[in-house]
Amino acid sequence: MKRFVLWSFVLVVVFCNMLPSRTQQAAQHPLKPQQTREIPKEFIQARKERLQQRREQNPHEGLIDLNQYIEQVEQNTKAISAKLPAASSRNKAKSSSPKSIETFNNLIDKEIFGTLNARGVKPAKKTSDEEFCRRVFLDITGHQPSPQQLLQYIDDKTSEKKEKLIDELVNSPAYVDFWTLWFGDLTNNFTISRSLPSERDAQYKYLRSAIEKNTPYNQIAKDIIAYKGDIAKGPATLTFHSFILEEIDQDSFDEIATQVSSTFLGTQSACISCHNGEGHLETVNLYFSTKKRSDFWGLSAFFAKTDFVSGKGVFAISNNERGEYLADTIKGDKPPRSGGIISPSYKLFSNSNDEAQPNEDRRQTLARILTNDPQFARAFVNRVFARFFTLGLVEPLNGFDLARLDANNPPPTPWTLQPSHPVLLNNLSGWFVENGYDIHKLIKLIVSSQAYALSSSYEETAWKPEYTRLFARKLVRRLQAEEVLDAITNSTQVPALYYVRGFPQFNSALALPGVEEPILAAKGADDPIKVTQFLSNFGRGDRNNLARSNDSSITQALDLFNSDLLINRLDSSSGLANQIATTLEQGKLSPEDAIKMLYLNTLARQPTTEEINKLKEHIKSSRQAVADVQWLLFNRPDFSYNY
Repeated sequence: MKRFVLWSFVLVVVFCNMLPSRTQQAAQHPLKPQQTREIPKEFIQARKERLQQRREQNPHEGLIDLNQYIEQVEQNTKAISAKLPAASSRNKAKSSSPKSIETFNNLIDKEIFGTLNARGVKPAKKTSDEEFCRRVFLDITGHQPSPQQLLQYIDDKTSEKKEKLIDELVNSPAYVDFWTLWFGDLTNNFTISRSLPSERDAQYKYLRSAIEKNTPYNQIAKDIIAYKGDIAKGPATLTFHSFILEEIDQDSFDEIATQVSSTFLGTQSACISCHNGEGHLETVNLYFSTKKRSDFWGLSAFFAKTDFVSGKGVFAISNNERGEYLADTIKGDKPPRSGGIISPSYKLFSNSNDEAQPNEDRRQTLARILTNDPQFARAFVNRVFARFFTLGLVEPLNGFDLARLDANNPPPTPWTLQPSHPVLLNNLSGWFVENGYDIHKLIKLIVSSQAYALSSSYEETAWKPEYTRLFARKLVRRLQAEEVLDAITNSTQVPALYYVRGFPQFNSALALPGVEEPILAAKGADDPIKVTQFLSNFGRGDRNNLARSNDSSITQALDLFNSDLLINRLDSSSGLANQIATTLEQGKLSPEDAIKMLYLNTLARQPTTEEINKLKEHIKSSRQAVADVQWLLFNRPDFSYNY
């Protein structure tokens, strides 16, 4: 019997030694530095590229000059507003300044107009129904309204028409397309192997389902942070990519912690993963200047029991209870670590002493603690606010300084409060929590505000740069890459056709499952190389090393001048320009009405009398003249900007 027990023990030891080597061995060898991890051959090239990019990258590259960025937004707004038709022509509906502060029911209006009033700043007038309709369509769905939708809204004289339109938009398929894209950007949903994009597609499907169901935001975050299982069946990219693209486990855990804090808390904690804040961050981030590298390791330790397993073509995220964060390394991309085994701790952001609940693993514990942190709601409402107001209450959106948020406890000089409206930030995030992290309700609250409905026009001689962050006028934004391309296909009435492996065909760039798409060529579809190049030129980014950008460039101007994606549609026999040309030749349409149709379809606004008079003789001169006029409209600023 003793011999049987002895041999059983030996077999167990041998079997355990055959298991994949991971950080879980740290508990057995607490002083042994972590070894480089073996990864499936499908991802070796992706890791090599990632490591090369990291070695070449300046650690401070990508940090924006905040003042320069805000100044650029201000200058864009001035320039675009000046090129639009005169305000008297644009605002066909009666425009007036917002009502008195005392009568505001919307918490956004109370703070924004209250601040303007306290500083003696006059807000812009209210925008017209025409401009508001285009604006809210683009901001909520990424699409312009059709001529029918626009004219119906303008002609509607009921007091409930704005509320009705907003309800329709947040419950539309286009809303699901756009906000799935938006969340894909937020969660860096890309694939590291184009031949095996299963993790991207699974997260896309998860996000799309969550948006369709209006899943509470805190639940979305919990699902992503704590996901375990097949990467082809759930939201695994945040965890999976860090395992695959890092050489040692501690670097993987640090990368996940960095991504989690940036995505869900709006903070840049990467510096603390390499060194203490003291002596490095005093002029960059007051809060992190007081934090230590060991505080960051405590956050990383929540992921130390996370494991990556593969076999028979299946890749999965799992938990292994032997895992610990061993701060004793000399390899990897970070400076050497020392300190032994690190226990999970949320000390980097709070002194919370929450402990794991029954049947709760470490990542589930972190997900619960993090989503209960007030900063979690603050970071999200700030991002959504920025979608609709162009600037966030805090900029940059992932650059929160947690020591500079409280108006009742301001930071020491020379530091200043970071939010433009600190009370609004706290009130809006508190409201979001009280309303169950409901994304629909948050969007409705924002676009229902009078502040959102201000005109971009302003008496420029009275304008001062400091008014920009007070939101005294509508700040314009350039349309995103996918918005521009979809606007071209919709305006010309020549549908797009995109093919993605494993999906039905797509007709909208906003609906594509990843920023790598489309890559498949097919009969009747646009050339995928030209499509991806167009989208890249307009700043789509890659959700990995290249961030999305709304900056303007010469290549964008050239694309709107002569891209095949535009010119072929203008010349298409089934396109809008040729339809109008044929109807003009038949005498069934006047030149004035032809111009109106082009403006409504392309710019989602009606032409002014002056614009009609300038074009009515030219448009009837030839069939090509109709396409020329629409080409001209595509190259106007009011096509590519939301104002």
